[in-house]
Formats: sequence, structure tokens, C-alpha cells
Amino acid sequence: MKKYTISNVISSFSVKPNESISMLLGAGASISSGIMSGGQMVWDFKRKIYCIENRISETAFPDMSKETAQREIQTYLDATREHPSLYSREEYSHYFEYLFGNKRDRDLYIQSKVKNVTPYLGYLCLGALIIEGRIKFLNTTNFDDLIKAGVYAIDAGHSIKTISSAIENSVGFNLNDDIPTILKLHGDYLVDHLKNTSEELQALENSINLKLQDVLHERGLIVIGYAGNDNSVMTVLEKIVNQNGLPYGIIWCKPKNTVLSERAENFMEFACSANEQSGVVDIDSFDDLMYRLYLTMGKSYKEIDERWKNPDCIKPILFGGLRKRNVFTKTNTFEALKYPEESYAFETTITSWKELRSYLNHSGKLVAALFKGKVWAFGDKEEIQNIFEKVLKSDIEMQKFPEDWIQKDYSFVWSLYYDLIKVGLISQGLICFGRNKFFDPKESKKENGNIIYDAVEVFLSCVGKKILLTILPTFYIEKDNGQPIDKLHKQRIINFHSSKLYNLDVSQRINDWTKRLCFNKELAFRIAGFLLEFNKIVYTGGGVGRKESWPEIQCFQCEEPKMCFSIDDDSKVAINQLKGLINYGPIEYLKNGTILNSIKLAALTPAQTQQEIVAHLEKLKQQYVTNLKQERYFLPEYLGFEKIFGKDIDIPSINDNVRFMSYNLDVVLKLDAINFFKGLTRYINVLAKNLMSFDILIIYIPSCLAHLREIKNESAYFDLHDSLKLYCADKGIVVQLIEGKSAIPDKNNDTAKIMWGLSTGLYSKAVGRLWKPAVYPGFSELT
Repeated sequence: MKKYTISNVISSFSVKPNESISMLLGAGASISSGIMSGGQMVWDFKRKIYCIENRISETAFPDMSKETAQREIQTYLDATREHPSLYSREEYSHYFEYLFGNKRDRDLYIQSKVKNVTPYLGYLCLGALIIEGRIKFLNTTNFDDLIKAGVYAIDAGHSIKTISSAIENSVGFNLNDDIPTILKLHGDYLVDHLKNTSEELQALENSINLKLQDVLHERGLIVIGYAGNDNSVMTVLEKIVNQNGLPYGIIWCKPKNTVLSERAENFMEFACSANEQSGVVDIDSFDDLMYRLYLTMGKSYKEIDERWKNPDCIKPILFGGLRKRNVFTKTNTFEALKYPEESYAFETTITSWKELRSYLNHSGKLVAALFKGKVWAFGDKEEIQNIFEKVLKSDIEMQKFPEDWIQKDYSFVWSLYYDLIKVGLISQGLICFGRNKFFDPKESKKENGNIIYDAVEVFLSCVGKKILLTILPTFYIEKDNGQPIDKLHKQRIINFHSSKLYNLDVSQRINDWTKRLCFNKELAFRIAGFLLEFNKIVYTGGGVGRKESWPEIQCFQCEEPKMCFSIDDDSKVAINQLKGLINYGPIEYLKNGTILNSIKLAALTPAQTQQEIVAHLEKLKQQYVTNLKQERYFLPEYLGFEKIFGKDIDIPSINDNVRFMSYNLDVVLKLDAINFFKGLTRYINVLAKNLMSFDILIIYIPSCLAHLREIKNESAYFDLHDSLKLYCADKGIVVQLIEGKSAIPDKNNDTAKIMWGLSTGLYSKAVGRLWKPAVYPGFSELT
């Protein structure tokens, strides 16, 4: 499955013909405008059911995103055995019908959630794209009318029509007129026939089905805020791809750090194999993506431009006391002195980047990119002529880059610059790995069967009208026996070595890499007459005795952000979160309205390590001072669980048959990771029958079982930690895994640090938040 960057998607959209791209919007697109997502509605349904059946006010659960609230309600619902399992595809329809038994009530619920909402930035930008003719057809599974609202907020008189099975005669509307069209795939909340239960979702009416196929057959599709869980919609999309529709491909947008649903992932694998333009992209938000697309038009709408400047649209930095820093401050950024503003440009029969790269592989003295049907290249004109002579369709001429390209997201120019740097560094003996990362094969050391190379990552950016090069020292890791190394293990090694670098070390590495990147005492990269040159002295600020030749940047120093430890008293704040806990205690001390006197633990461990884990847990009740010099400022004395949190930590005894379970270590040592996991689940099933007896399950993995933590290779991917967390969540159990390396006393272990980490983790899982960001004057609270 192909992965795109946000820049890939934006630049691709910018060159597509008007009306060639359609969009499919799901509930995720409307969250910032105040509309609940489907998942949020499910928890709203569950809360209502729980509170009604237990005679509790819904105000007892003000925040249904909290794990503790979800766990309590889900445990109750699971115990009734009347409801589907957590996160099953049937949850939405089941709970909706269970709570609202008749269709009219379901309609009223939806209407209450979507009426009188105001389109946020993303829908305003989408409105501009529609008005300017960039997008003509919109498809949505949502009940709200935010697409129309976004258009009308900019131009109240602009025509736009809606086709829905719920609007009489609308399915007969013509798709080929000049009026933008919204295709409602789940009906319209303004009329009666809402499709919001499993039976109603199963199949789109034939007329809507045909309309969707007509819209997408000759276009491309961008999917935003949609999980892909509706069989009706996904079946139509699969059919369109199977019939060679969507010639411009399908781009499926997903929030960063999330995964696609199984149905969506399978579909995108299929779509990518059918069309190389299809792919998946991680986005920050619907609003961010729409604003980026809006910028590609070069238009200005005050409704959007003023909204973007609004502080509500920009996440404030929660720092106070901003002041100029006069102490010498060094950066890792260089300013460009010279950079190409033009290149050779010519038309060819080449239609894809993949095809273009096949020609570039034949030359190390040429870089090129595709933009608006042309190849743009740095290199010798005669060599360009020789390489592309079989596919040339025009003369090779020098052409300036588009106007204001430096402020706009013309990724083809950045691609040329990055490739120019890459060619230069490779010619100096560096080896490229990953994206814009290079290591020096002459600078390495061996450690625990690995070879660790000094490496650097380069970034290009634009501030104002200045082009900047930023370098970040890092490491490249490989096995000394030539065998492949697990990606996660490699990252752990990199993180370990990076964590040991302090200011002086980083400063020296920046100096060393500056020398390595320079050629003939110049920080410059050139091919033929094309030169990208940077000042070889980094930006610095402050200090005394500065030379005029030093590039200067103003530096500012902020107070560290303060955390608040009270819902009602804003004076209970601290910069150091741990000191704040000591002085004020955690911000949340009620478990869904009830005072919890103690946090009860359960334990699952090998029989041979029972004393080991109990002794470790008993340390939670004791006091420790850190032995780490670098941590003494941040890490206060650990005073014991009860003194810090105001609650006892209830540790089960080895003889407790309900809360303490063990197994034979000798048997487990003969198992592989997956069978070890299966064995643990049998004990978890027993513990799940006594959920009310404990708050958190401790699963102890001694060091002798560390090899069973994961299986990650080309044929299998298994992570014991993740698998146990998912399995326990399904059973309504909150779990904390503890590894032997933290439980066994060792000169490299700092007990105070370990106890602070373990205690805060246990409390937040069992009760709730420890603190919240303090609110500064002029800013609203961020939650």
C-alpha cells in the first residue's frame, strides 16, 4: 500500500484539472464544527443507558474520552450480556436502536446534534474550492448540512444542490449541469428517511448507487474523516475500482498515529494495486488539509483568511513570561546565500515519477522533477538531451520557477534542492538511508553485535523569503554480521544514544558535520551551473564579542509551562509536575463521583518470581531519593504512594486466591511468544470474573522471559505488550506490565525514578488525570 506525504497530496491536487477530484466526507470531518463522530455518539449512547439504568445523572461522566469512565460503563454493559463487544461494527446501530426504539426518536436525536452548527475553517475552505470550480461533486455519509453552510458563509447566493433518497425527486437531478452537487449517502437529517441503523445502512438504494458510480467513474477521490465501516458505501467503491474507475486514483486520509480499519486497509491495498496514483496519507486534521488545498488556488477570501488568523484556529503555546535571551545561543540552521530560481524545463512522454526515476538512474550528475506536465532539471543541457532524447516532445529551455514559489507549497522545487544536496553528499563518500538521512561509513563503533555510525538528517525550510538548511545529528545502526535488524530495536538504540547527548556534545557534532558537509571550505551543492550555497556558520543569538560575519537571530526565553492541580483553585500550580503532586495532590481524586480509599492491585506472575514482584510493588509505599545527578533538579524525593496521592496502594498477598495468580516458569520457557500469550489469557479470563475485586492487574514479565516479548520479522508481527493490553481492554481490565529489568535492583536502575513512573501510571489508570495545563491570560483552556 502506497504512503504519501501531505506535500505529495497538495502538489498533486494543485495540478489536477478543475472538477477532476471528488471527495467523500465522513463524521471525522465535522468534529471541529461541533458534530459528534460516530464513535463519540456510541459512548454517548452507552452513557445514557448506564445512567438511566442505574439512576445516575449524566453529569457524573462529563468526559467520555476518559479511560476510567469508559471502563466503568463498558464493564456494566458487558455484564448484562445484552450488548455487542467493545468496538464491534454493530455497536452504533445496536445502541442507537436499544436507546431509541422508534424511528422518530432517532431522527430527533440526530437533529438535536446537527442543527444550528457553524461551519469551521475546513468547511469554509471547502466552500471556496466549490465556488472556484475546483470541486464539483461531494459525497458524504454525514447527516449535517455543513458543506452547504460552508458555501453559503462565503457566497449566500451560490447554487448547490443535494441528492438524497430522503429528498423527493432529487435522485432525478441531472449530474451534468453546472451546479455543484452533494450526494448524501445516508439520507438527510432535514427529512424523514434517516439511514442510521444496521438494516438501513446495509445497501444504498439503486438510484444513489448509480449516482455515486457516475460521479466517480471518471474522477479521483479524496476520503476524509471516514472509517470505511459501511458495507453499502465500501461495496460501491470496490465495484468502481474493479471496473477501472477512479482514473485519478483514491487518496485515503487518516489522522496521524492511527491505523485504517480492516475493511479500509484491504480496500486501499486493492486500490493501490489497481492505480499507482492511489495511496494513504497521514493528516493533522480536516481543517488543516482543507486550508492547504485552499492555498493552492492563490485566492483570498476574508472569511477564511481572517479566520485563520483567529487565535482559536492556532494552538497557543502555553508559556508565560516571554523575554529576550541575551546569553549566547547556538542553532543548527544555516541560511542560503545562493539558490537556483530557474531550471531547464521541457515536455516529454513521461507521466509518472517512477518512470522519471528510471531515466535518472543512469546519471549521477542530473536531478529532475515533474510539474505541470513538464520535466524540470538541474544539469548539463547536453547530458539532459542525451538522457531524454527518446521521450522529448519539446525543446529544452531555461524557465523560471512559478511566481512566489518560495511561499507556496511547490514541492517539485524542494525535491530538486533535496536531490541536489543528495548528489553532493554521496559524491563526498556519504551513504544515503531513509529520507534525507546520510551516514559516514568511516565513522563508526561496534557495540553489542551492532555497528553504530554517525549520521545526519537534513531539512530544508522557508522563513519569510529565506531558504534555510537545518541539520540534525543522529545515528545509523546495522548488525555486524550483515543480518537485518528489527526496526523498533534499531530505534531504541538510536534513542538510547541520542538521550546521552547534551548541549556540548550536540554543539560539537554540529561542528563536525558542518566540516563533513563542506567541500573546498564551502557549504555548497552544485550540478553544472546550478548552485545551492549556504553560509557555513549557523545562526546564533546573544553573547558578547560577536563578529559581524556571524548570522544573528533573535532568541527568546519562556517560562516553563505551569500545570494546575485543582479544578476550582487556579492558584494551585507548579512548573515541576512531581513537586506539584507533592504539594497539592492529583487534580482528580473521585472515581466517577465516588471517593476511592485505596487502589487495589491484582498480580499475575511466574510462581518462581512471586517474592520478586511483591517486593517491587512494596517499594511503592517507601521513600527514595534519586542517585542520578542529571535528574536531581527535576526528580524530587519519592515520599511513598499514600503521602503523594492520598490513597493507599493495596498489594495482594501471595496467598490471595482471588487477586494473586501464578504459573510455572519452567513450562513457559519451553513456549514461543504466541503460546505464552495464549496461556496468559486463560489466567486473565479467570481474573475477569472478579473485576470488582481489583482496579489494576499487574502482569510481571521477568528478564528470563524477555525473549517472548515480540516476534517481528518478514512473516510475522506480534507484540506481547500490545496484545495483552488489547485483550485486557476487551475484558474490561486495566493492566500494567512490569519488566524484570525495572524490578531487579541494579546499579543502572534508579529506584526513585522507577517509583515515580510506576506510581503516576497506576494512579492515572485507576482514577484519572494528575494535572492539567494552567490557563494563561488571553488563552482559553486546552483539554
